[in-house]
Amino acid sequence: MNAPEKLPIKYAHPHNGMLWSGRGKKPRWVEEWLEAGNNLEELMAQAVVQAAPDALDAQFVRHRYLTPSPTNPRKTFPADKIAEMAESIRRHGILQPILVRPWPGDPGRFEIIAGERRWRAAQVADLALVPVLIRHLSDQEAVEFQVIENLHREDLHPLEEAEGYETLMQRHGYSAEELAAKIGKSKAYVYARLKLTALCDAARVAFREGRLSASTALLVARIPGAALQAKFLGAILNTWGDGSMSYRDAARHAQNHYMLRLAEARFDTTLADLLAGTAPCTTCPKRSGNQPELFADVASADVCTDPDCFAAKREAWAARKRAMAEAAGHTIITGKPAEDIVPPWAVTGQTRSESGYLALDQPCHAARHLAIPIEDAAPIEPEEPAEGADEDVIAAYHSAYDAWDKQMRAYEDREEAAIPTYRQLLAGASAPSVFVQHPRDGSLVECIAAAEIAPILEARGIQVPLFPSAGAGNSDKEREKIAREQTAFRRRLVESILFAAGEEELDVAELRLLAAGAFSRHDFEAQKLVVKVWTRNDARVERDTTERMLADIQEMDLALLHGLLRLLTLVTHIHVAGYSSDPTTTPAPLQAMADRWGIDPDVVRQQAAEDAAKPKKGRK
Repeated sequence: MNAPEKLPIKYAHPHNGMLWSGRGKKPRWVEEWLEAGNNLEELMAQAVVQAAPDALDAQFVRHRYLTPSPTNPRKTFPADKIAEMAESIRRHGILQPILVRPWPGDPGRFEIIAGERRWRAAQVADLALVPVLIRHLSDQEAVEFQVIENLHREDLHPLEEAEGYETLMQRHGYSAEELAAKIGKSKAYVYARLKLTALCDAARVAFREGRLSASTALLVARIPGAALQAKFLGAILNTWGDGSMSYRDAARHAQNHYMLRLAEARFDTTLADLLAGTAPCTTCPKRSGNQPELFADVASADVCTDPDCFAAKREAWAARKRAMAEAAGHTIITGKPAEDIVPPWAVTGQTRSESGYLALDQPCHAARHLAIPIEDAAPIEPEEPAEGADEDVIAAYHSAYDAWDKQMRAYEDREEAAIPTYRQLLAGASAPSVFVQHPRDGSLVECIAAAEIAPILEARGIQVPLFPSAGAGNSDKEREKIAREQTAFRRRLVESILFAAGEEELDVAELRLLAAGAFSRHDFEAQKLVVKVWTRNDARVERDTTERMLADIQEMDLALLHGLLRLLTLVTHIHVAGYSSDPTTTPAPLQAMADRWGIDPDVVRQQAAEDAAKPKKGRK
């Protein structure tokens, strides 16, 4: 297609409009044109500019008469791709004409509707003339054609596609449903693409540079506000290993840090006047259920995706409740005294047992016999596949187990919810309460002194837990002695488990325990204890010692790793603090591992007591 003579092109006289098909004998006016020192290419260029476009098919024009369209969704034109296309054009020419329309108000100039890359490559290839198809198109038709035509180009960036959809909707009144029908995609697809236009500048740059996939970029775009998006983007990109999170890890991070269950909100989610400038959570567009197409991957419809707004509403609610409590004359405990009653990690309805206070909304486990029985039976755990089962059977078992585990947790939650609270048990009784400000979120937890309600509940046959029996009435010195003995016992129990297990491979029961233990990140104190137990040496442990331990792990064989993983799981259960509410009970994970390896904790306890009675000579 490089040679104009091979095309059915009509030449037009630059002034009187006379036409020639380009075939057969040249008319006299063409001869005169050539005798004047002109050539056919120049005549052809003049013809394209001035001839009636509707009367023409493919035309040849000089590339300088063509101008890129301001509404073209494609904004990036990689130089290497243009160079490849230019080389192809040198060999084969432009096989598909460029679609153009006359530029409004500027005769002789054309707007490129589709084919800007071919136009750019033609310039690189030094092609004097390029084939075009001239069409009269409205602004809406031009944008629509650009979006739909580019949609079928495999290298169109999703962000460019999104901006094209946005133009059609904002400038030309398309609805998401109409646009989905026009392009042959689902409405959810259109909403997901459109959401990409909400990306902050830093995320757009990372997306265009290929550091974010389309699915991960959508996770970022769904976070409201540039500041939160930048924070989430930093978490995604600034990781170890390959330098960025996988989509699965990013989705988990978003779920844990930017998806908040409104059912657990400590404020009234239906209020319209709780926080100025915000809507009730029930109608807010940032609630997952109010944009189901955008949050199709979020299991619950009652999830808030704006943690800043969530926190601000929580603080506003706490301030309102605090003012109401003060106006009613209630005592409010704040600061360090409040933390001594309600720990920062506690959810609503939990207090420290040694504080002597009970939250009115926490379940009274001593009244479990008064719980309303739940109607459904406990889910049945699936049976493990037989040894040597094929992969499909094993995969089916794991899937069934995951489903059972989820159902079992929900069943246990329903059981817990059926236990009456202290507030329910004290209905009609008169007992003074105080409000304790939660150290973390500022909410008010209504509490009552255990000693105040003990006589009321004991009259109903309910024993109220007061201070833990193991420490009640004991001096601080006696309690410290108990703590030391129990710490020695638990350490010996862990060592016995390691010895009994030896180099045995992990089974499913242990893997569950280990997975739970590995989930918790150990602090430096726990790391030091790991080193001491692992090396059987009580010498002082410094930071560089733990760093060497990390290096050693990289060289351990499978047998050593088995033992270390057991230790990492159990280490947090060794130390017993002097203020522990129940220092004499063996923690469930220690007991489970002891049972697994046939160790009698009572025997180990006796051995630890005998060791403690011996003169101290240091451990070898």
